Amino acid sequence: MKDQGAHRLSRRTILIGLAGLAGVTAAGGAIAWLKLAGSTSAQSNHPQPTAPQGVIVTTPLLTYRGHHAPVTAVAWHDTRIASGGGDHTVQVWNANTGAPLLTYSGHTDIVTALSWSPDGRKIVVGAAHTGFIQVWDASTGATLLTYRGHQQKTGDTSITDVAWSPNGQWIASSSLDDSVQIWDSATGAALLTYRTDPPAAMGTAEWSPDSTRIAASGMAGAVHIFAASTGTTLGVLPGNGSPTIASQ
Repeated sequence: MKDQGAHRLSRRTILIGLAGLAGVTAAGGAIAWLKLAGSTSAQSNHPQPTAPQGVIVTTPLLTYRGHHAPVTAVAWHDTRIASGGGDHTVQVWNANTGAPLLTYSGHTDIVTALSWSPDGRKIVVGAAHTGFIQVWDASTGATLLTYRGHQQKTGDTSITDVAWSPNGQWIASSSLDDSVQIWDSATGAALLTYRTDPPAAMGTAEWSPDSTRIAASGMAGAVHIFAASTGTTLGVLPGNGSPTIASQ
């Protein structure tokens, strides 16, 4: 998805951008642009402070405080950032100024995952416990479709990740219901359900650049690569028993 100008951040991770000069991080109910230690500005000849090994010194460039609960998902597209949190909202704001652009309140639980469409016109959002996923217009906030494929199973159906294919045609969603599901981004029609053997709650999902394969992590730590059109497992990276919380 990187070549589409859209980036997704899992909680407690930092995305490095602007040629390595800055990043973004989420903590509590605020999100901050950060200038990373070790980079220098074209306007300054002063050396950057030296940090002990393993410690990152950061200078906030911009902090967004629109959320009233911890921020749990962040996604970037060009000059806009979408962020979701424990206040059940997704907020779209200007990445350069922090000015709020839109607030979406269609979910009734913690927003756990979100992803921009490659053209930046839509956002797909998943939440905890509800099992449904919504696609909405990034400019107006209008709900375009609701996907309920993960609600077919009893138990915890929390959505753990959503990922828009680079070609814009499909969405992959992973859940604690032990599945990764692929569906049509325009109609919401279910196309394929992938489950591991033995079944395991799924964590993150990421498309290959050519939209033909998906790498999905199980909560037991293994990463599964499968064909998006058939669900055939192409490879498995064994885990160590600990959840894998991010893939890219």
